[in-house]
Amino acid sequence: YLAIDVLALLFISVVLASSLTPWVDWFQRYHLPRSVGVIIIYVVVFLVISSMIFLIIPPLVEQIRALAISLPNIYGRAVLGLQQLQGEVGIDTAATLQSALDNLGSSLAKSTTSIFTALNSLFGGLIQLAVVLVISFYLIVQENGLKKFLRSVTPAKYQPYLMQLINRINIKIG
Repeated sequence: YLAIDVLALLFISVVLASSLTPWVDWFQRYHLPRSVGVIIIYVVVFLVISSMIFLIIPPLVEQIRALAISLPNIYGRAVLGLQQLQGEVGIDTAATLQSALDNLGSSLAKSTTSIFTALNSLFGGLIQLAVVLVISFYLIVQENGLKKFLRSVTPAKYQPYLMQLINRINIKIG
């Protein structure tokens, strides 16, 4: 049970390494060392993801700010509309809405107390990402490193089948 996290990181590293191996092989055909090819791929992926985040965050923050500014007005109109509906139908929907909003407020207050837990999981995730990148780096840098690693952890009678499977996986994923 304790090893499941380590095995999951190792599996993700193997998948990442098998998907990046064809790209590193392409760089190697143009006389670029494998380690430099992996670093170039990591930097390009990091830049693409970072630019996507920087393009998404400002509009998202602006939309949240606009919602926070207009939320009291929306709430007031909703209560007024529900009061009018209550007068016509005779249902106590305003009290039900107020109860639901009070429950939402208390649950939001509880969720803000768990910020430490969120930060802890964020940094834990970043460390796991770093571990996956390092393991993948070492599996890719050595030529046929992934095959050698999988051959070393596989029983001898399954090795030929596994090597064929790895070749097909590299072609499909790459």
